[in-house]
Amino acid sequence: MIGGASRGSYLPTASVLPAHVVASPRVQPPELAEVPRTAEPWVCLDQLAYHLARSVDSIYRRPARLALPGHRVGLVRRFKVSEVDAWVRVAVANETAG
Repeated sequence: MIGGASRGSYLPTASVLPAHVVASPRVQPPELAEVPRTAEPWVCLDQLAYHLARSVDSIYRRPARLALPGHRVGLVRRFKVSEVDAWVRVAVANETAG
């Protein structure tokens, strides 16, 4: 130990800091209970393939005109299961009607 400082005492104490720094409250993040949990989570392609009982390759091979309703987040596509289910219902209805 250098200068008699104990381990972990490298942080300044309240007596060293100015009064306005010590007295200012820290900004706390919102509690998890405040975040609404009703929002549907985004799923990745693997989870969507499992939900649709299809392989990931079969989803990738879909023609552009039949593209799944998804959103690009960076380099990754994310999907909402409810949007994909609605898309499947419309596609099935169009096949049976036509």
